Amino acid sequence: MKRRIFTLALALVMLLGMLPMTTFAGSHDQAAPSGDADSITNGAYDEYGVWAPGGTGAIVHTVDGNQVEVSKTAAPVAGEDNTYDITLQVKTSTSVSTQTSSGAVVLVIDVSNSMDWCAECGREYLHEIWCDHFRPLDDRVKTSQNRLTAAKKAAKEFLRTYAGDDDTANRQLAIVTFSNGYEPVLEWRNVAGGTGKNGYDSAVTTIDGLKTGGGTNLEGGLYKALENLNKSAV
Repeated sequence: MKRRIFTLALALVMLLGMLPMTTFAGSHDQAAPSGDADSITNGAYDEYGVWAPGGTGAIVHTVDGNQVEVSKTAAPVAGEDNTYDITLQVKTSTSVSTQTSSGAVVLVIDVSNSMDWCAECGREYLHEIWCDHFRPLDDRVKTSQNRLTAAKKAAKEFLRTYAGDDDTANRQLAIVTFSNGYEPVLEWRNVAGGTGKNGYDSAVTTIDGLKTGGGTNLEGGLYKALENLNKSAV
């Protein structure tokens, strides 16, 4: 059967991609509407692809918790045999989300001696032979290859994303390090807006200045982070 298919908007096409194909696919061995205009009636294909006349011609699905109502009608084209105009209609509910320009985050960073070890293979002095940093004549772990350097890079990437580009927002950040004990190396700063805005640059300077030394008192770092978050000003 030759058909004319109407082009759908992109958003609609994305939605239809999540629905069962049997909703839209005509089954050649089922009794679909005939070419006589007077004989066309409401109906729908069920989830097994079986045509059933009657009703409103719509099928209701649940997609990601939202109800989606799909209906399809076929109308014969005057003067053309076995040619139909297909109309597909999709109705769905929409969800609403609210974003806030405020936030408060404490970065807790390990600065113990083990942060001098290789970020990839974990070796303290010499890289494993399979490590990307391994060099036969120069395989010592360098500062640029250690865990602290990788942690600093990750912290600054997070900071850049968290700060955004709106300097009127309120994006509070504090930094706590831990080794033998714990230390609040950066008290609360609003870092919104990025480079040159609010307290963003002071956060970057603090991260760049971190050095290693001592044991691994993770509990102390987490305790201080919680203490910061419990401050009434935040």
